[in-house]
Amino acid sequence: MSAEGTRQCPDDSGRSEPLQAHLREYRRRYTQKQEEAKGIRASYRLRWKCFIILTAATILALCAAFVSHSPVSYFCFAAALTACGWVTRSLKVTSEQHSRTQRIIDYYELGIARCSGTGWQGRGISGDEYRPEHHIYAGDVDLFGKGSLFELICTAQSAVGRATLANWLLSPADPTEVLERQGAVADLRTRLDLQEDCVSLGCRSYRNIDVASLRDWAVAPKVYIRPWERVIAMALPVLVLVLGTALMLGALSGNQRWVLLPAIVGLGTTAALLRARVQRMTDGVRWLSHDLSMLGPVIERFGREQFASPRLRMIQRDLAQVGTIPDASIRALRRLTWLLGLRDISEWFALAVSPLLYATNLGICIERWRHNHRSALPVWLDSVGQIEALLCLARYCYENPDHTFPLMVDDGTAMFRAHRLGHPLIASERCVRCDLELDGEDTQVIILSGSNMGGKSTLLRAIGVNVVLAFAGAPVRAERLELSRIQLSCSISVHDSLLDGKSRFQSEVERLRWILEIAKESPTLFLLDEVLGGTNTEDRLYGAKAIVRQLIESRSVGLVTTHDLAVTKIAAEFPDYAVNMHFEEQFFRGRMRFDYLLRPGVLRSTNGRNIMAALGLISN
Repeated sequence: MSAEGTRQCPDDSGRSEPLQAHLREYRRRYTQKQEEAKGIRASYRLRWKCFIILTAATILALCAAFVSHSPVSYFCFAAALTACGWVTRSLKVTSEQHSRTQRIIDYYELGIARCSGTGWQGRGISGDEYRPEHHIYAGDVDLFGKGSLFELICTAQSAVGRATLANWLLSPADPTEVLERQGAVADLRTRLDLQEDCVSLGCRSYRNIDVASLRDWAVAPKVYIRPWERVIAMALPVLVLVLGTALMLGALSGNQRWVLLPAIVGLGTTAALLRARVQRMTDGVRWLSHDLSMLGPVIERFGREQFASPRLRMIQRDLAQVGTIPDASIRALRRLTWLLGLRDISEWFALAVSPLLYATNLGICIERWRHNHRSALPVWLDSVGQIEALLCLARYCYENPDHTFPLMVDDGTAMFRAHRLGHPLIASERCVRCDLELDGEDTQVIILSGSNMGGKSTLLRAIGVNVVLAFAGAPVRAERLELSRIQLSCSISVHDSLLDGKSRFQSEVERLRWILEIAKESPTLFLLDEVLGGTNTEDRLYGAKAIVRQLIESRSVGLVTTHDLAVTKIAAEFPDYAVNMHFEEQFFRGRMRFDYLLRPGVLRSTNGRNIMAALGLISN
């Protein structure tokens, strides 16, 4: 087992030549898009001036037509009105073009901040909505929240893409799946034009897709309408319109006028009988169709690419096998829901179209669309989710050329070997790298001692975050990383709960029991920070020793940190499986200095008094 630290100097701040080249490319595209946006704004202002002039000309032409009633004036009015409509349409197109360009500008601006290592925190997607209440490592390694791994990685424009990425981070994939994702990420890594296009296709409403509602709506049982009910729903409105028109034209007289009454009664009866089923057909579909309308362009753009990766080609094949064109199919649903939404414009409109069984017939058409596409819709959702999640990992790979893909070893034992491992969320110029080697057949446990603020927790999180990246299919911040199929289990950020009536110590004990149960079932990489810190030294040593013994017997590997030097005695209890390592610091002229280098052996000094003195809590 080897463990040593390497301090990075400011001159070796991670700004390698590949990274500098990628930054230059980002800045070039950023400047180019800014110039495009400037030209679009100028074009928009010109079109707006033309719109004002044409509107005035239309009004003047209309007045002239009323006064003169000449064919020339009517022709001028028609021409001015047509031109005004064309300019209105061009204003809308120009506005949408500017919005797309601005999204790309924001994308590169944030990308430059990420490459620089600062200024990206709090500006992206935090992913707080994906934070699980109970998870074995999500709350311990900064997966979600401001400045989290999810915010660093996620640039997905859809909720289905963000949900897929979050699921990949929360659920480790098997080695075969990891290798497929790595190949896809490598294939997508330099396709900046594809990244640009997918970013430009997004919009703010696209970020509010309710993935669960979409899936539930897609697979819900069919709302059955009998054939004769469909015929009546279409025939009765026609009959009422014909009879009503005949009545207004005087074609019906005497007792013939009463023929309209049974038709109206039948109309109301049909609407009442089908109302509940129509409600199920149309409930919330207008918003869902708006969400779906954003998926089609992404699928269409992705289909134009030629890929070498088997995973990406498989996604294209899945989309092709569906047998429909997503954009065209979704536009059809969009038109139906647009017509359905007209009822909300005015109560008078809803009353006017009620004799047509307006909502009933539209609901039947929408249900037919859903039935025809119920097998395709899950494929579209899954494909877009994978596409966007892989694009996020590919963009992360491009912005971090010094990262490497981990080597997955499937030998049945827990193993973790890292050379120059660093924390992905720490800026390159401040990141201290280290070497670690843990093996279920050799050294299984590192007892890491160190003073407060010495870097113990950060090292645990660095290991955890890189393991999460590795099993998601992303590159890791290390020159080399080998690991087996292991289950990451952490006890780092454990808190008390007033709501549940639990102390921090009770919460930690429950977490440790959970970790031990996992270790019995599968090889585990455990990361235990300040183990059993909520009790006295004697009980802490006794409990920690029992925990480490069970973890060693389960052939798990990991680190146990402590600032209580009594816990370091555990290594002597298991000399063949455990070793001591430590962080140390220097106290110079009233200030603490940390180098965060990992050293063999037990810590020989403490800094609690020095920290209290440095902060003015006690006197020197």
